[in-house]
Amino acid sequence: MEVHVSAVNAFSIAGIRIGIDHSCFIAFFLFAWTLSFGYFPLQVLDYPSFTYWSAGTISALGLFACVLLHELSHCFVARRLGVEVRQITLFIFGGVSEMAQASSSTPSAEFRTTIAGPLASLGLGLLFAAVAYVVRSSVDRMLVEIIHYLYYVNFLLAAFNLIPGFPLDGGRVLRSYLWHRTGNLRQATKSAARVGEIFAIALMALGVISALAMHIIPGVWLILIGLFLKNSAENEYRSFELRFGLKNMKLREIMTPPIAVNTSMTISQFVNDY
Repeated sequence: MEVHVSAVNAFSIAGIRIGIDHSCFIAFFLFAWTLSFGYFPLQVLDYPSFTYWSAGTISALGLFACVLLHELSHCFVARRLGVEVRQITLFIFGGVSEMAQASSSTPSAEFRTTIAGPLASLGLGLLFAAVAYVVRSSVDRMLVEIIHYLYYVNFLLAAFNLIPGFPLDGGRVLRSYLWHRTGNLRQATKSAARVGEIFAIALMALGVISALAMHIIPGVWLILIGLFLKNSAENEYRSFELRFGLKNMKLREIMTPPIAVNTSMTISQFVNDY
């Protein structure tokens, strides 16, 4: 997914730079605040405010760590297939991997690189679910609830990303399938982008309905995510069309022959005549 954000290079993992966009800090605070006041107090009663704040902060950190692992799985598979990975950037709506190639060389490579992210999230969800089951009666209730939240959010990440709306992972899986069936990457990209736009519009409509039903905060989030996905689908398709056009364009098509003029000509004559 192509997203233009100004990130601060925070650290690196296995030679991959990890950048954190400023919007990520806003998202972290919002998640921590919502979990501390609107989630954990409803799930586990009679704890002091500090404990709820701690649980919310730890869970928000865990959420972004899981998003990072999701993106790293894309990168590790891409690197195994010979694609240079430049950077991962975390921002308000999740994470994005920057690679040297905007699209894979084959449908199979795109499928393998793309499906790695949702599979990683699904695996993390199963791991946290197993841990929660094992320790449910032997550790503090708050810790169990934090683990419950992390397995729930990883299943949600896997399910949301598998929705076949470009440029989500599911949209890229759809593109790889259409590309494999038709052999036409351009048409596959166009179809996947169109599905992505339809999904984004549906998400915004759901957000409006939610807001009108007085669920204002979830509604606003759905509208913002829908707007982001719609713009991303449009931008990725335009970017693909530009790359596709330049790839097949010969240099002579954009070159202009040199203009020879008499050195005694005045500037006004040159402007008027040429």
